[in-house]
Amino acid sequence: MKKIKYFLNGLSAIIKYAVSDTNSYLTQTSSYFIKDDNDALSKDWKIIGNDLRGTIDKYKKEFKAK
Repeated sequence: MKKIKYFLNGLSAIIKYAVSDTNSYLTQTSSYFIKDDNDALSKDWKIIGNDLRGTIDKYKKEFKAK
C-alpha cells in the first residue's frame, strides 16, 4: 500500500510540475506574440501616417498652384 501511495504522490508532483511549466511557457509565448503584434501595428501606423502626410502635402501644392 505504501508503495502505491508513494507512486501516486510522485506522479502528482510530476503532473503539477508539468502543468506549471506549460503555463509559464504559454505566458512567455503569448507575451512574445503580443510584443510582435504591437511592433507590427506601430510600423503600419507609421506607414499610414507618412502616406497621409505625403498626400496632404501633394494636395496643398496642387491647391496653391491653382
